[in-house]
Amino acid sequence: MKHLVFAVCAMALFVSGCAQTKKEAPKEGREAVQVKLETQQIEKETGVLNLGKPKIVTEWDFLNQNITNKIPHASISGWKEKAWDENVGKGISSGFIHLPSPVIHDDMIYTLDSQLRLTKTSKTGDVIWDIYLRDDEDMPAVASIGLAYYNGLIYVVSGDGIIYAVKPEGDIIWQKDTEKILRSSPVIYDNKLFVLSANNELLALSIKDGSLVWNYKNLETETNLLGMGIPAIQNKTIVVPFTNGEIIAFDTTTGEPKWSNILLSYRTFNKIADLGHVLASPVIEGKVVYLIGNAHQMGAFHLDTGEEIFTQPIGGQTTPVISGDILFMITNKDTVVALNKYTGKLIWEKDLYSKTQKQVRWFTPVMANEHLLIYSGEGDRIIFNMKTGEEISKELSDKPFSTPICYDNHVLIYTDKADLIMYK
Repeated sequence: MKHLVFAVCAMALFVSGCAQTKKEAPKEGREAVQVKLETQQIEKETGVLNLGKPKIVTEWDFLNQNITNKIPHASISGWKEKAWDENVGKGISSGFIHLPSPVIHDDMIYTLDSQLRLTKTSKTGDVIWDIYLRDDEDMPAVASIGLAYYNGLIYVVSGDGIIYAVKPEGDIIWQKDTEKILRSSPVIYDNKLFVLSANNELLALSIKDGSLVWNYKNLETETNLLGMGIPAIQNKTIVVPFTNGEIIAFDTTTGEPKWSNILLSYRTFNKIADLGHVLASPVIEGKVVYLIGNAHQMGAFHLDTGEEIFTQPIGGQTTPVISGDILFMITNKDTVVALNKYTGKLIWEKDLYSKTQKQVRWFTPVMANEHLLIYSGEGDRIIFNMKTGEEISKELSDKPFSTPICYDNHVLIYTDKADLIMYK
């Protein structure tokens, strides 16, 4: 396996963990926080770049819409007027701390509440059915991890290691206990479901029954943040982010490693920002994979070989988005930047400030109608012009728990109270 290491050290920080009732998990901290860093000086872009055109999005089968994690630039009718809202379960409450992002297929929205209640809702807000996958006293604090739609089934991942396969009619086809503490939403490719454990293990499971096809065990980390990115897949290559800052590309069939990279920084002055933990998901476009680490490093690399195309001293905790020739990302110093996706040169950079005057968690940027919609967990919605970076508006809206989804000309928000809200 080829190792491409462009950084070597990070600050150690121990943070208290969330209690588990079934299996022992590694120490984990609270939701990641944004921290101010020194301004990084990178070369400015002076040329004219193509922005790309928005398109109507009709399916959202995975956390980031598809298995490459390249979230589409959507065409929508609007984002301010509320079309409908519907509660679909229990939100974040005492003892339960996570709500997965919805998936959408055939005009049906599938959601998990914080206690493993799976709900099917129509695009007009009517609840079709709901089922409780578990209802027992041993349910862990991080019970609901993620879900995906693939080949006619909904696949659900629970925090204490159980995978469920459910028909669109609500029937459970099978369930499998992996006997792991799981921490990532699933991605599915070539009849294999890929998921990451809290102990830094990648599992490749058969979608027929959940049996293990292959696995890879990386080094466990005592110092990490709660949450992790999900793998990206293309052409039998899966690029996987691990909690120690290492990114490894594997052959999806055999599990053989192809190359690796480490997203750490030489700079070690800031405790949280210098953790190597990778929270952002890799993004694949063509033969290029874009990687962002928490510890002041991002870059573009050849998918097949891992060879560096460019790197920049920018850290982040949210998945980047790409439209045309431009990559957009939120940095660890509470700014949003637009970069030339070929060279990494800076097009523009803007500060993010919350109207609540609080330190907030910013979500992955939403691209819609040549605008960048940036939401915070406290309900901020800041709109930028994607070409120029001009701030168009800043207002308070409903509080999402995950990145809003652009779907069928609308914007869908899933709040911390497990409310589904559709905007038009």
